[in-house]
Amino acid sequence: MPRHQPSLRCDQRTAGARRPARCPTAALWLLAALWLLAALVSGPVAKLQAEELQPSLLSEATDFTRVLDAFERGALPDVSIGLSYRRTDLQATIKQEAAMPGRTVSGSYVPVARSHQNTNALSLELGVGLFRDLMVFTRLPLVLSDKRTLATAQAGVAVPELFELPYNSTTRSGIQSLDFGVAWGVANQYRTPYLPTWVVSVETRVGLGKLLRPCSDASACTSGLNRGTATIELGSRWSYRMHWIEPYLGLRYVHEWATSASESFTPHGDLPGYVDSSPPNMQELTLGAAFVAWEDRARFQRLSIDVRGFAEYISAGRDYSALFDALGTSKNAQLTAPYVSGAGAVSFNGLTNVASHARVAAELALATQAARYIRFRLGVALSHVTAHLLTDATPCGADVDGACTADRVNLLYRPIIDMPGQRFLQGAALGYDLFANATGEF
Repeated sequence: MPRHQPSLRCDQRTAGARRPARCPTAALWLLAALWLLAALVSGPVAKLQAEELQPSLLSEATDFTRVLDAFERGALPDVSIGLSYRRTDLQATIKQEAAMPGRTVSGSYVPVARSHQNTNALSLELGVGLFRDLMVFTRLPLVLSDKRTLATAQAGVAVPELFELPYNSTTRSGIQSLDFGVAWGVANQYRTPYLPTWVVSVETRVGLGKLLRPCSDASACTSGLNRGTATIELGSRWSYRMHWIEPYLGLRYVHEWATSASESFTPHGDLPGYVDSSPPNMQELTLGAAFVAWEDRARFQRLSIDVRGFAEYISAGRDYSALFDALGTSKNAQLTAPYVSGAGAVSFNGLTNVASHARVAAELALATQAARYIRFRLGVALSHVTAHLLTDATPCGADVDGACTADRVNLLYRPIIDMPGQRFLQGAALGYDLFANATGEF
């Protein structure tokens, strides 16, 4: 009896059948071979695709810690052009210190005016990647309108003799400054997964255009928006993506000093009697998170909701307050008369010593990457500024005990606004911001 031989036998049709024999088992082997071949080919292809996508959306942090780069795998430097719009509205109650029956001279305040500032501004932004996670950027802010008004706080309250209510400042517009900065991604989570994305930045702002002068809409004066100062800003930001959420933290320090307006801040130089005569400095803490609601990595598209909070501390200093125009154009003889001393005559110019205060804000934004090179951001922010004195100059230097000596007299002191019982205070201010940004990258 013949020995049985295993074979992949196919069922045969009758001799008269026109179609060839069918062999399902052979077809399965053929499909398996094709699948194996496809797997061997698709591996390198997938790897190449991943490498091509590496410098794109798959390896980008959200807006807070994103930087441009250059010469990544032979690619050309990244260049971005952005246009931003921001509308800011801030309202507060202005109070004046007054002596009350049975109370001390200082510490009692009466509402005298209601301040309102409305600003509409555009900003043209340009960024260029220089090297791996290293970029430079410049920004040109253009203020479309800056309107400031003072209205009567409430009926039956005496109005200060220094200015009339309602008071309308001149509407200002123009270029305020030129900003330039450098940002460097020290660490990148998408290159080293166990490290957070860390970005450090240095930015400077230089005032441009006409100097900011006190001016009302009823006068023939003209005023620019240039504070006459220069600013340097140091920043550090961290973020770490976890699935669909990317929490982040930011620290920022801003130092400002007088340049073209130095004579307005410190007339005749930095005299011994001056106290807090420089512009205020600012320190800021930012906490937030970007919630990635949807993304299509193959098409370089992403939709995220950005929620962040700010806490700022503004130091004491000489500044342009809500009463800058009203006091600077006052006809009161105690303000118009210059302070004459051995160092020379010093005229009042509207700048006052503003006490330290804080600002907290919450921001909600919708950020979308519509395509590989196009991004949009739209949002709103609410802010609260704590109450603080707007006129708080001291009669003489801080290290003087007892009566002021002739060489320690503060020439910036004006008793009618700085003396206890006459000082002005800005109550807690509430404001909101509306902003939109569009960025194209190539």
